[in-house]
Amino acid sequence: MFLYILAVFFSVPSYGAIAPATQSNSIQLVRVSLGTHSKVFLNSIDLIANGEKIFEGPAYLDLRCTQNKYGENYFYLPGSQKRYTLVNLQSPSQIISVNKMPYRGTITLQASPEGCLVVNTLPIEQYLFGLINKEMPSSWPMEALKAQAVAARSYALSRIEKRKNLPFDVEPTTADQVYEGVKAETAKARQAVMSTRNQILERTGKVFTAYFHANCGGKTDTPENVWGRKEAGFTSVYCPFHKNKTNKNSWSISLSFDQIGAALRKISSQAKSVIKIARLDTRPEKNGNRQAQVLLSDTSGRQLEIPAAEFRQALGNTKMKSTIFELDQNTKTNEVKIRGQGYGHGVGMCQIGAKQLAILGKTYREILSFYYPLAQISLLK
Repeated sequence: MFLYILAVFFSVPSYGAIAPATQSNSIQLVRVSLGTHSKVFLNSIDLIANGEKIFEGPAYLDLRCTQNKYGENYFYLPGSQKRYTLVNLQSPSQIISVNKMPYRGTITLQASPEGCLVVNTLPIEQYLFGLINKEMPSSWPMEALKAQAVAARSYALSRIEKRKNLPFDVEPTTADQVYEGVKAETAKARQAVMSTRNQILERTGKVFTAYFHANCGGKTDTPENVWGRKEAGFTSVYCPFHKNKTNKNSWSISLSFDQIGAALRKISSQAKSVIKIARLDTRPEKNGNRQAQVLLSDTSGRQLEIPAAEFRQALGNTKMKSTIFELDQNTKTNEVKIRGQGYGHGVGMCQIGAKQLAILGKTYREILSFYYPLAQISLLK
C-alpha cells in the first residue's frame, strides 16, 4: 500500500495544558480503533514518526491509502524511500487530529488490504477523559460520574486482556464504549476520572467486565439471559430508580412485516430462508423481565426462533431500545407495533439509576456495590 503524503502549514487548535495521567510508575495503555480508512487527514505540531521528527511546526498530512498492482501493502514516510507496514505518530503537544478530530497519545497507521487501520494508543485515564461525557452527561451528579469512570475503566481493562493478540483493544462506539477524544472532554469528566484514578472492579482477583446500559426498565439482567453466555459475578437486581419525571422510560415503534423481514435478512443467515412473515410471537426469559426469543412464522408455515437481542440489533438498537417489549400485531395489514421499556441490554449498571442514587446521596462506591454486588473495588496493580 502506497501512502502519499502532502504536508502544508496549518494552524493547530489549542486545547489547554492538561497534565497527562503519567504520574504512576505503571502506566496502563489502551489501544482504540479509529477504523480503517482509504483516506486519512492528520494535523499536529512537530510531528514525530517512529521516533524521528519528520515535520517542524504545524503540519497537515493528507494520507491516501491504496494497494499497488502487485497486491503489496506498504507505505512511504515523507522524504524516505523505505517501505513501511506501520508507523507510530507522536507530537510534543500530545495532540494529533485525525479527520479533524483531536486525540491524545500516539496515532498508529497500519497497512492492510482494506486501507489504513488507524489506532489511538494512550494512557487509560486519558482515554476515559474522552469517554465519560459520551456515556454519561457531565451535568449529572459527580458520584454517578465517578461510578461511570470506575465501570468504564474496568470494562476497558477486561477488553485489553481478551484482545491482547489483536491490533486494538476497544472500538470507539457502543460496540464497546463511546469515545471521541479531546472533543468530548469536560472538566467535570476529568475530575471524575482522576478522583477515582486506578480504581477498578475485581472479582476473585481478576478485573471484572463491568457492563453498563442507559435504563434497565426496572430490573437488571445477566449475560446468560441476554447473550446466551455465562459470566461469573453477575446477578439481577431490582432497580426502582430507573424512572424519573425527566426520563422517558417507555417507547414504541411501528413496522410492517416486510420491513422486519428485510432487516432480519441483513444480519441473520437463518432469516434469509424466510419468504414472507405471517406472524410474530415471543418467548420470555425464565428468570427475567425481558424477551428471550422472537418466534417468526412465514406464509409457507415454517417457523424460526431468533434471539431477542439479535432481533433488536436487526431493527436498530436506538429504535428498538431494549428487549423488554410486547408485540401488538395486525395480521390483516401485516403490521406490528412494538411497545417497550428501558434502553440498552440491561446487564450491569443502570446509568439512569446511578443518577437517581447519586441524587439520593449515595456515593459512587455504594452505587457500584448496588449494581455489581459480587464485585469489589480495588486498585489497578
